[in-house]
Amino acid sequence: MSDLDAWRSFHRIHELVDRLPDLAGSDVIIEALDHVFTGNELKVAVDAAEAALRAHGIRRGDRVLIVNENCAALCVLIFAISRIGAWSAIVNARIAKAEIDRIAGHCRPRARFYTG
Repeated sequence: MSDLDAWRSFHRIHELVDRLPDLAGSDVIIEALDHVFTGNELKVAVDAAEAALRAHGIRRGDRVLIVNENCAALCVLIFAISRIGAWSAIVNARIAKAEIDRIAGHCRPRARFYTG
């Protein structure tokens, strides 16, 4: 199987992270202003976030509102939420609080997380 075929074989977004140690363990995968992750580091961060989300009561089918500033934490949360089988509702932190509240009222998330 070629590297390209390996990348095409993913069905859910978190499957990428689960294979990162094999595909790009020591390579830089995310380089954001707030953090740099290698493939191995990203997998460790997603594992920890998944455990924390589960401890917070997040389950398969839940919606999780992420009010974000386009940071590395957003990526970690998206992958961890996918691994649980929950759904990310991603909202830009720069919209008005009333808009965020309307979105939350519509999607009824189990939890809200704010990245920064």
